[in-house]
Amino acid sequence: MKTNSENRPLESEPQSIYLLRTKLNRPTLPSDYVQRAVLKERLDAASHHPVILVSAPAGYGKSTLVSYWLASIEKASAWLSLDEDDNDLQRFLSYLVAAIHTVAPDALSETQSLIDASTLPPLVVLATSLTNELDRLDQNLIVVLDDIHLIRNMEVQEVLKRVLQHPPKALHLVLVGRRDPMIPITTLRAEGTLTELRMNDLRFTIDESTAFLQTAMADKINPSTADAIANKAEGWVAGLRLVVLAESGQKDPGRKLLSLKGTTHHVVDYLIREVLNHQPASMRDALLRAAILDRFCAPLCDALCEVGVTPSHSEIDGQTFIKKLQNDNLFVLSMDIDNHWFSYHHMFRDLLRRLLDEWHSPEEIRTLHLRASRWFESQKMTYEAVKHAIAAEEFDLAADIIETHRVEILNADRWPILIQLLSQLPEEVVWQRPELLLGECWLAYYRFRIPELSRFIDRLDVLLVAGDSRPAWEGELSMFKAYLCYWQGQTGDMLTHIATAQLNLPATHDLMRADSEIYFGLAHHMAGQKDVAINALNQRIRQQPERKGLLVSRQVITLTFVHLLSGNLKEAALYSLQLGELARTVSPVYITSWSQYLSGCCHFQSGDWQAAEHCFRWLVENKYIAHMAVAMSSMIGLSLTLHFMGRPGESDQIAQDLLDFAVETKDPDNLVLAQSAQARIGLLRGETENISPKPELATMNTAFIFLEAAPITQCRLHLAEKGGTQTITIIERLQRETEVIHNTYHLIDLMALKAIAFYRDNRLDDAEKCMEQVLELAAPSGWVRPFVELGSSMAELLTHMKQHYPALDYIDTLLTAFRDLPLNAQTQVQQAKSIPDQALIDPLTNRELDVLELLSERLRDKEIADKLCVSIATVKTHLRNIYEKLAVDGRRQAVQRARQSGLLLK
Repeated sequence: MKTNSENRPLESEPQSIYLLRTKLNRPTLPSDYVQRAVLKERLDAASHHPVILVSAPAGYGKSTLVSYWLASIEKASAWLSLDEDDNDLQRFLSYLVAAIHTVAPDALSETQSLIDASTLPPLVVLATSLTNELDRLDQNLIVVLDDIHLIRNMEVQEVLKRVLQHPPKALHLVLVGRRDPMIPITTLRAEGTLTELRMNDLRFTIDESTAFLQTAMADKINPSTADAIANKAEGWVAGLRLVVLAESGQKDPGRKLLSLKGTTHHVVDYLIREVLNHQPASMRDALLRAAILDRFCAPLCDALCEVGVTPSHSEIDGQTFIKKLQNDNLFVLSMDIDNHWFSYHHMFRDLLRRLLDEWHSPEEIRTLHLRASRWFESQKMTYEAVKHAIAAEEFDLAADIIETHRVEILNADRWPILIQLLSQLPEEVVWQRPELLLGECWLAYYRFRIPELSRFIDRLDVLLVAGDSRPAWEGELSMFKAYLCYWQGQTGDMLTHIATAQLNLPATHDLMRADSEIYFGLAHHMAGQKDVAINALNQRIRQQPERKGLLVSRQVITLTFVHLLSGNLKEAALYSLQLGELARTVSPVYITSWSQYLSGCCHFQSGDWQAAEHCFRWLVENKYIAHMAVAMSSMIGLSLTLHFMGRPGESDQIAQDLLDFAVETKDPDNLVLAQSAQARIGLLRGETENISPKPELATMNTAFIFLEAAPITQCRLHLAEKGGTQTITIIERLQRETEVIHNTYHLIDLMALKAIAFYRDNRLDDAEKCMEQVLELAAPSGWVRPFVELGSSMAELLTHMKQHYPALDYIDTLLTAFRDLPLNAQTQVQQAKSIPDQALIDPLTNRELDVLELLSERLRDKEIADKLCVSIATVKTHLRNIYEKLAVDGRRQAVQRARQSGLLLK
């Protein structure tokens, strides 16, 4: 999801942006507000504490007190009014960041990027980023989370708990709610970092209560009655205000109230009924109707009452209604400085909703929700429109609204909104409607969930054959079919589907047409029509005068893909730079991550290790905002690059992080890929034994331009263990698959590997012939990495060829690259054997030996910590000690050294 500074959270429509700001404004003070100096002083004294908790039942003036306090101090503050809809981690964090941006607009950029990622990162990553960035604020900031009791989502509560485990020094969090939130209150209290204001603190004193009643009722209440009511109310501010509203105008105000018996609920019921009974019928009806709304404005109130639609002398227009609410202090809060949006006090709204259910039929209430839904949709406030349609149990209407706005949401690149909208609908509704299923296709496509996408496509095929279809639907469906065909290696079908897609996709479907360019280029390249794709894409770019925006970004990225797949590193590098320039104008996260990855690939394959490290490290540090496949491949690229730079310890750590990341994704394919990469790195270190698990053989269709192809790594392992003859057969099968899809990017790897298999099988003529072919592919763009990765055997073969083919200057370049590799980037077996089996200068402790034993089983840090019942930090400390005592750089070398020294069994 992409954002800009004005519109960071999830709503994208203009009215919704305006409505968002109502969540970020603190409530205005009522005209009869009683200043409470003692409580203000307590808040002043607590302003340096990390947490202030204001917790009390409804109607004790919690929000009003905090709002009054913030208005009286000269400290930066941000306010966020929460509601039931904020029980979603992404939505909550989006609004929290938006609130903080009202004070510090440039803060929390990393956290914002994580929130905007195609897949929300793990909770601990989000909490850590938020904590660290809050800790870097250059000013103290008070952040109020009002109505925190409405947040029951465990993930949101866990983020808050983690932030408060080590509270950022600049953050002062004020939590306001009817119940205590799930934060470590006992710990904070014990540490003296928590200030609490509770019901007993917030109660009006008898004197305050009496003074309030007499002032509000203009001294028309008997002093003794006022005292008696003050005692009866027990300092409940809302109760006192209800008394004023219910008893004003009575001959002996308050006298009847004192005679009432029963519970507080009974008294409140009496008071609210009295308040409504004193209102004209039109005002009473308007009060009840507006109770279905979380927020309201005059035009929305008109829509609920259908003012001007159904002539009636009993109706009241929205502007008059709101003015009367304000004049009579009827528990209404202004939500913005423009006095456009308002809300009821929660307690008052809850009471009105109860009476609405009591006095009106379900059908009448449903009609109100339908009117609200229609109004919200007319204002392009899609989320609210869908919410009220569902409240009316009009699921087809809700579906219609989503379908109406689906394309514009996708064009704005705001597909997470689509997730929220579709999640509100019953699955059976979605399953019957092609337009909604196409929305689900987009969500599966963005999250790289191919099995899900395939299931939706199958269902769409059934629906579109059985019922009406539309060209636009056929266009989208064909694009998704082309996408699946690419990963399945079905060239002919892919060409057919992408042609159908581009023919049928309407000009208004910006994102869809842009992404179809990717599969247009890939389809023609896979069919051996590379020049057709390149010429067509370049011509389309030239036809766009400004040469920027969504469409051009996809065209440039496709040209980069095609050149890389063709083995043309130089052209690909130029387009990847152009892509980086485009990131300034469109989809910065998406484009920047792809630009960095593609540039990194070009540098990596050409042996420019420092430049490759720079690109891959940026992606690794931002792995949660990049496409998951790009993040995985970049971690693999960085680990390999660090190996070639002679930094095995760092390489091993990245490989371990890769495995942890793969486990986090909960995708079995990612885990296989990470294990394959680890086996490949082990092989580079000379670990020809105990490399497990072995990656399974697969086809080359899914390799694309990623840096780890499990089938090729399987061939490397097979060659190391079983020699050339058996391996050649496997390589030739993969070579045929790769040639069919014209993937020169991986073909160079396979042919170089086949040459070494021939060489080790003493088939020198075949090895030389194969090398001539691969050098012809690799020389024009200066490929280096596939050759140096094959180690001393490749260096020997190249040296031999140099004697027979002196004109091949490219061989000199490759041999120079071999010589330039640091010594410890070469195979480690011989170096390891040269280490004498001498006693360690500093013996390992028993616990370090335990860690070393588990390390030899290739367990991850977390798994070691779990087995030893210690923290991950403790495991890392033991590992550092082990590395230092064994004089090694990483876990692989530690295990190898320990085996040589007898600390571990062979």
